[in-house]
Amino acid sequence: MLIDDNEITNFYHEDLIRDMQIAGEFRIFNTSVSALEYLKSVIDEEAPRPDLILLDIKMPDMDGFDLLHELEDYSNDETELLNFVILTSSTLKRDREMAERFPFLKGFVEKPLTEDKMNTLLENLNTGN
Repeated sequence: MLIDDNEITNFYHEDLIRDMQIAGEFRIFNTSVSALEYLKSVIDEEAPRPDLILLDIKMPDMDGFDLLHELEDYSNDETELLNFVILTSSTLKRDREMAERFPFLKGFVEKPLTEDKMNTLLENLNTGN
């Protein structure tokens, strides 16, 4: 699952992920609001959850951190099942520090996503790092 308001970035990242053949179903959300609605429905219905959620933090209306704040209302068990990774162009130290306060966040990756970055990310998720 990819949550990013930039269509060009979404196109590039979707193309990369499809070329790597690491995803079956792939969902893209251009707003955090629409992604949050989807995620809440998945959690509430105990439906299959996305294996990986790549989340941009700099978006209009509701940024990525706002989305993560909204999900803090759910139990740790529910959010631990969601593999959130920040995917951002931000190099600000405060954004990394802000990300660290969310225990269910599994990583912080700078754009653009590359095959090497994705392989490292997947390896870390599989080993629990």
